[in-house]
Amino acid sequence: MKPEETYKKLFDSMPLATPRHEISVSIMSRVHKAQIIRIRIRAGIHTSLVIATVSALAPAGQQMLTKAHNSGFFEYASLGMSDSASMISSWKTYAFTIIESAPILETGLVLGLVLVGAYSLRRSASYFSRLSREHRSSYATA
Repeated sequence: MKPEETYKKLFDSMPLATPRHEISVSIMSRVHKAQIIRIRIRAGIHTSLVIATVSALAPAGQQMLTKAHNSGFFEYASLGMSDSASMISSWKTYAFTIIESAPILETGLVLGLVLVGAYSLRRSASYFSRLSREHRSSYATA
């Protein structure tokens, strides 16, 4: 007889060990509590990240507006809106002037903050919805 057949015959004849109902309920409730704790921690981290990005948007936006005002970006933009014929006739110099006077770093900072805030808001909403679902299904009453 081959060893594989011997092991199969041995394990087929053995009774299947199952834990008592109280132990399985205790284990599942502990796993459930650990999942809830992990979800709460992640939801708290992402919520605090949303609050931090929202509070950082005000100074970053103010800095962007100040740089745009000091560089003359608004004057060039308003010239393009009011006198579009002169802008079209010399569009190459006008385009380079707008690009040179645009606050690129500050705009990148504001857009980065918006992206991080939107991602964190999405993740925190996901964790809060999972948390509400986890509270509805409890293993302790099984």
